[in-house]
Amino acid sequence: MKRRDPGIETLARRYNHLCKNMSEMIRLKRAPANAVAPHPIQPKELFSHDIDDSIWDDIGLGDDDDGHH
Repeated sequence: MKRRDPGIETLARRYNHLCKNMSEMIRLKRAPANAVAPHPIQPKELFSHDIDDSIWDDIGLGDDDDGHH
């Protein structure tokens, strides 16, 4: 696992950048109505997750109310 840490941390940074971009698009009303940006991942907590951590959130996944069936 230690050998993969830099790659995983890089992915977490990319994910956080996308979260920031999504939040900005929502703020500027350039996102679909009712869009919710996911929570960023805290890099220091990346390998020590509890069942209640936001990394497990699946906001928007599987929602059928978006008009795409």
